[in-house]
Parts: sequence; C-alpha cells; structure tokens
Amino acid sequence: MRILNPGNFGKLQGSSPTNILITRKISKYFILGYNFGSWIVASPIVWDKSTNKSQLVSSWKLRLWTVNISMAVLYAIFVEARALTICMDSSKSTSEKMYMMFLIPYFVASLIVHLVVWQNKERMVAFNNECFRFASKFEKQYIREYTKQPWILKFIGFAVQLTYISIIETVALMTANAFIRADSPDMPSSLWSSSPTIFDRVISAAIMCHTISMFASSCFLILMSLFTSSGLILAVNAELSSKAILTTPDFKRSGLRKLRMWRILQIIIKVFNEIFCFVFLPCYKFLGSCLVVFCGYAGLKMEGIHAHVLMLVGSYVFVLLLLTFSFLAEFHFQSTAVLKEFKDRLEWDLNRHWVLRHLRALVPLRADMRSKYFIDRGMVLTLAHILVTNTASFLLVNT
Repeated sequence: MRILNPGNFGKLQGSSPTNILITRKISKYFILGYNFGSWIVASPIVWDKSTNKSQLVSSWKLRLWTVNISMAVLYAIFVEARALTICMDSSKSTSEKMYMMFLIPYFVASLIVHLVVWQNKERMVAFNNECFRFASKFEKQYIREYTKQPWILKFIGFAVQLTYISIIETVALMTANAFIRADSPDMPSSLWSSSPTIFDRVISAAIMCHTISMFASSCFLILMSLFTSSGLILAVNAELSSKAILTTPDFKRSGLRKLRMWRILQIIIKVFNEIFCFVFLPCYKFLGSCLVVFCGYAGLKMEGIHAHVLMLVGSYVFVLLLLTFSFLAEFHFQSTAVLKEFKDRLEWDLNRHWVLRHLRALVPLRADMRSKYFIDRGMVLTLAHILVTNTASFLLVNT
C-alpha cells in the first residue's frame, strides 16, 4: 500500500462533521506534542499547518537537532557516570545514593527514546500521515454523520492530554530542581563550584532545561504516535464486528469492505510493531519493572518525604505498566473475536466462496515484542504476577 498524505486531516480539528476517529482533543495535543521545543529544534519532526501533515524539518535544522541530541546524550552519560561514582562511595548517605540510583534508569530511558527516534524518524512521518489519511477516509466513507465517540477514543484523548501535561510538568520541575540543587553531583556546576552562585544556578537550570526538553520532545514523538495509532486500530477493529455502532448499515452488510479494512489494519500493525515493539516497548517493560522494585526498596530504606515520593512513583509506574500492556493486549483479544465472527457468519455476498478462502490467510492483529512473543491478556497477568511476587520477595530479603 502506498504511503499517502493525510489529506483532509486538518479539517478534523474544526470543520469535519464527524471528528470520531481523530477527535479534537487528540489532534490538539498531538500537534502540541509534535511542535514542542521547536524554538530549540528539539525534534526532527514537526506538524506543518500549511499542508496539515507531519514532516521532517529542513536539512540545516536536522543537523542542528543532531548537535542538540548529541549534547543531551553526553549529559545523560555524565549523569550515569556520576551516579555510579556516588553509589560506590561509602562516605555518601543513603538518601544521596538512592537519589542518584533513581537517575540511572531515568537517563537510560532518555537514551532509549533518542535512539528510537533517531532510527525511525522517516518511518514515523510516513506512519503518522498514513494513519491520519486512513482515519479521514474511513470517516467520510463509512461513518454516520452524527454519532457518539466510542469510549476507547475518549480514553485515548484523556491519555494524550495527561501525557502532555505530565511531561510539561516534569520539564518544569526538573529545571527548578537544577536551579535549587545546583550543588548536586548530577549538575554540571558541581564540577567547578561547591557553593554555586546565582550564575552557576542559572547555568545548571539552562543545561537541565535543554536536556529534559530534548528528552520530552522524543517522548512526545513516540507516545503521541503510539496512543493515536493504537486508538485508531482498536476503534476500526471494533467496527468490523457485528456490534458496530459508528458505521453505516451499508458498510455492515458488505463483507468485502470489511476485508479491505482488515488488510489495511494488518499493514498498519506491521509498521506499528517495527517502530514501537522492537526497542521501545521491551526496554520500557524492563526499566519499568526495575523502577517498581527500586522504588519499593528505596521507600523502605529512606525516611521522610523522599520515601513517600518514591513509593508513590513506584506505584504510578506499576499501574502505568499494567495499563499500557493491557491496552496493547486488546489488539489480539478483539481481533481474534472479529476473525472468528468473520469465519462463522453466513450472510456474505455473492463472493462468499472467495471470501472464505481468503479468511484462511488472515491472522489476528497483535503487538509482537521483537518477533519473539506477542502481548495478550495472559502476558499481562504474568507480568503483574512477576512484579508483585519478585518485588515482595526482594523486599523481604533486604529488610
């Protein structure tokens, strides 16, 4: 299938009569996320308002982005090295060691998202534009003019809004922390001054703001695409069943149309797996699991507000892990049910014999983790069991 421009996606923000598959809230925060940090060229991809599609920045901005991301990677390596030094220093307090240990997975995550964006920037542009084009075409041809938005797209709208607000708040808090704690070992000002001046604090805050803005921009590129495409896949997949609530009766009666939509979803999920499931999701699962164990351990070892904050962060990461993978597990569960319904139904049109032969070649949609295993509900339950039992065992042994 050719990769096309999204066409009339820009109209989805105001003049479209439907706004179902790409809601106003999703489009608003998608564009805000993609254009975040454009003043410092924090992203290689921007949303072009004149053409209403995502595209790569110009060649000189792409070179400037390469310089910016190199600086962010160097700072992340600097923090990792300082954290390892502090953790091996017996003269440091437990709270200092715990704080530096917390920064290790944080900045490792920044390196991973930078790597994912670096490897897939051209592919992400084509993938986003094709998803938007498909959503716009599907709405115009098959969705009734006045209908309610399905709950899954309302959830996606809330998720992208919460993601945008959370990342912006993280950038602000990390910048303020760099100004207040300029003498901390993870700050560059600690290299030349043990008692930082106002100028040193401003320099530390500026470096941290630049680094975290690069990290935030890469997160926006990945998470906004991940949430938007996931919601689109699940919403269209739901419409292929007999319980469809958005599409016209004409579409519901046509088996060939549904098969064409299924083939498009298969292509979309294939590119989805190549972008998100090869590096990002496996590393996200590993680092998230490490953070859950570490935050539980640190919360018991430390005292005061720091212990409560780390326990809260651990609980948040635990819930976020389970919600993310539960959401992706619905790809396999819902598509399996739709395929079974395809094969069991008898009300196909005149091409019934050809359709039944074609159905044998169809497989369920699924998020493949590096082509080794796929995400289903059983995998999510196994992950929850491992996190709970292993974290409890680790805490019992070390307390």
